[in-house]
Amino acid sequence: MPTNIKILAFDTSSDACSVALRIGKVALTRHVIAKQKQSELVLNMLNELLKEADLKLKDLTALAFGQGPGSFTGIRLAASIAQGLSLGSNLSVIPVSTLQILAQGMYREYQERNVLVANDARMQEIYFGAYSIDEQNIMQPLFADLVGKPDNPPIQNNMLKSNWIGIGSAWQAYKDILAQKYREKKLQLRIHPEERYPNALDLVNIAIYKYEKGEKGSRENILPVYLQNDIFLTKPK
Repeated sequence: MPTNIKILAFDTSSDACSVALRIGKVALTRHVIAKQKQSELVLNMLNELLKEADLKLKDLTALAFGQGPGSFTGIRLAASIAQGLSLGSNLSVIPVSTLQILAQGMYREYQERNVLVANDARMQEIYFGAYSIDEQNIMQPLFADLVGKPDNPPIQNNMLKSNWIGIGSAWQAYKDILAQKYREKKLQLRIHPEERYPNALDLVNIAIYKYEKGEKGSRENILPVYLQNDIFLTKPK
């Protein structure tokens, strides 16, 4: 990895406020549980990392942010900060799925190679993502992140060949129905017992991978991903 790549990353899509700065192989991070206080903390945390590294925004290679799905307020906050920092510094921005960040964290901490993410999306719906590790040690999606119902979880035939671990808040909210449906589909699955939050360390590692592949981002990509855009539509009376 070229040592001159410097990426500043942040995620506010959950109850955590998480930031990271990668300078080549060196990573500086801050990660706190900050329910509904991300807007008060995130900019200070980013400035702390830059100060610790003795860098300014103009010294960076790119920015990266968790674009969702997740808390509507949280992902809008991250997108707006990414837009503001990008405009002020002329830096490109790399968006990363929050479900991919969660899956990457399971590989970093537990060396899990196949991760099924199911986060509670409210309104009796779930954000689903299925990720497997590649030869670069980056979690890659088997299908695009989607929103679905607990009684109809997504699965592909190639998933049946591997052992999976399930993570995410939906495993607490809909554990029985999800476990039953995946048993019926013959998926080899166990459930991680602890609540997980996206960590910017995993976000920045994915962003470095994307940057080196030429996915350097643009201002047009600084958009939150809701997966539930239809709830913003006004239904005719």
